[in-house]
Amino acid sequence: MPRRRWAEASLVGLMLGATLAPATAASAPPETQACLTAYSESQRLRKDGQLQAARHELLICSQDHCPAVVKTDCLPWLSEVDQALPSIVVVAKDTAGRDTVAVRTIIDGKVVAESLDGRPLVLDPGRHQIRFEHGAAPPIEQTIVTQEGVKNRRVDVSFAPAPPPTPPLAPTTTATPPRDQPPERGEPIVGYVLGGVGVLALGSFALFGLMGKAEADEYEETCAPTKTCDETEVDGTRTKLLVADVSLVLGIAALGVGVTLIVHHELSDPEPAGAAARLELRPLPGGATGMLTWPF
Repeated sequence: MPRRRWAEASLVGLMLGATLAPATAASAPPETQACLTAYSESQRLRKDGQLQAARHELLICSQDHCPAVVKTDCLPWLSEVDQALPSIVVVAKDTAGRDTVAVRTIIDGKVVAESLDGRPLVLDPGRHQIRFEHGAAPPIEQTIVTQEGVKNRRVDVSFAPAPPPTPPLAPTTTATPPRDQPPERGEPIVGYVLGGVGVLALGSFALFGLMGKAEADEYEETCAPTKTCDETEVDGTRTKLLVADVSLVLGIAALGVGVTLIVHHELSDPEPAGAAARLELRPLPGGATGMLTWPF
């Protein structure tokens, strides 16, 4: 109700009290005195926010036996207070997490319900301390603030034990070897390959060397003294001897480098990236030359 109307109503109540006071003192029935008192008291209680107590007084002053001028105000005031009264609906869970009505409800130190029935609990607007009790379970207390006109506000309460806290996930890390730990070395594949090439080259040297030497000895005994040897056959023999010489140099170099790589791998630290042995072969008239480069 607007403040102006309440002020007018208060003034009407004072006027009624002044007008009816002599008659009340003399012959007014007790019901009339109760109507006038409830009329005035309801206004004070509503102004103080005590809507439940104001409603009780308005029920008195809106009775049929009250004076018409009093009843005319109390009836609409009663409807306004009913609309302004806030209410809550308690929804409870037992220790197993199931719905239960076996909950004792205490509001502001006063027992308002021995059990729940699903119907709303009417409160005055403002701050309230609520205590819920359920069998042997530890009681639960809540503090709420209700507002005028807010009805059927849901209040949840659960007596089920709280789940254990979930431990935080450990951060995922990638294991890295210590800085002072040398990287793992693989097998010296290049050394084995060069060793195999050296063995094959030495085999080639032996084969072509023996063939070329045998043919050269035959020429020395037959056609060389008379200088009647076939140049085509002599060139073939020279080629065999040249291949034997190149194979010998290549075999010795490859085998030496391969063995050196294998021994170096076993006895020393890994070489920096890009460091490797290098073999260079250059053909020369009547043979070949080789050069081995080794980084230190």
